[in-house]
Amino acid sequence: MNSKATKKYLPYVLSYFLVYPSSIPLLLMLTFATESPQISEKTTDMVWYIFSIFVTIVGTIVLNFIFKRKMKFRRNNKQTWMIFFAHLILIPFTYLLGIEILYLLD
Repeated sequence: MNSKATKKYLPYVLSYFLVYPSSIPLLLMLTFATESPQISEKTTDMVWYIFSIFVTIVGTIVLNFIFKRKMKFRRNNKQTWMIFFAHLILIPFTYLLGIEILYLLD
């Protein structure tokens, strides 16, 4: 891939950092909804797993849609599929990294 194409794909690759910060309003609503002591720990864990999966999949699809439409990428080429699957892996890692950083700061 030449440098012009690399510069074009670089914002798409790094865009996974924006997924979880943009989901903070939903995160706050889920935090308040699962704060009750009457809700079991198993239910709370299940809600967080579903939230993580939902944000990862929807975030990846939205980023894919935005960048393919706005940046005029060719559809279904090797680079865009590699970035799409990398987002499926990197988005949950940024969430887990954020949680670990928050625990370290406490």
